[in-house]
Amino acid sequence: MKRKWTLAASLVAAAMVTTSAWANEPGTWVLKAGPGTVMPTGDGLFVDTSDLGEGGIVTNSYIEADDATGLVINATYFFEKHWAVDILGAWPFEHDAYISGDVGFQPVKVNIGTVSHLPPTVSLQYHLAPDAVIQPYVGLGANYTTFFSESVNSTAQEVGFVSFELADSWGFGFQLGANMDVGEKWLVNLDARYI
Repeated sequence: MKRKWTLAASLVAAAMVTTSAWANEPGTWVLKAGPGTVMPTGDGLFVDTSDLGEGGIVTNSYIEADDATGLVINATYFFEKHWAVDILGAWPFEHDAYISGDVGFQPVKVNIGTVSHLPPTVSLQYHLAPDAVIQPYVGLGANYTTFFSESVNSTAQEVGFVSFELADSWGFGFQLGANMDVGEKWLVNLDARYI
């Protein structure tokens, strides 16, 4: 789960700016809130579950997590017309966790419990057309993903799976998005991130 796609704040309305009209002027703050979806990808985290007894998943199985949707909050500060610093925050995302692997020649995917995470990210953004109605931007920054509340369900406990823990991680974040002006103090935002 170290690499994931984050579709953050899709179709976000509820932006407020500190100026009388929406503009990317130096000193302007833009606050955005809305739904965001995290779609974990990656090569998986390999685990040894060979000691779970008969019916246990074989060695070199791996942990996966499903998608999760939650509240995403962004604060963007424009220090120049084209340049801004963006801070991504969110309500914790909760994912179902699975072990995937083979028992004999049969592939299996077993739900073992849940895990929550937060992906705070700080990005430097470049806004390509700050005076247009639709204002595309790109961003590059740093992410710190923290995992917590790992819990094992009763099904996994029955085969001897006691607990699991995912380590926090640092990484880069790439961002591609656009703001659309819909009024003096309102905008709609679509934002996709690779973290």
